[in-house]
Amino acid sequence: MIRQMISYWKNYKEIYRSGEFVVIFGEYNHLNSKNGSELCIGMYWDHGELPSFPNSRGKISPMVIERTLIEGILNTLAKQRKQHNQSIKSIEDAAKGFDIVIS
Repeated sequence: MIRQMISYWKNYKEIYRSGEFVVIFGEYNHLNSKNGSELCIGMYWDHGELPSFPNSRGKISPMVIERTLIEGILNTLAKQRKQHNQSIKSIEDAAKGFDIVIS
């Protein structure tokens, strides 16, 4: 029997979009780990094709962001939204999952 070696996202939601650039927050299971999923941030370019996200075997697979970079990225996204008087609730919700306070 061949072990399935696929990494996948689940319970994810879009937290930021600027044109075709999209950031998601959700559970990521690297290489179908027996340890289960961990909270992660992912980024990809949505070119409007179906499906509208990068995928592998029908599962979403955007680039995973290293945990050490997440705080800076979320704060930058929130700052951009604030400058355009847009809601930062989805970004704050994602930050809570990492115990990050958006400044």
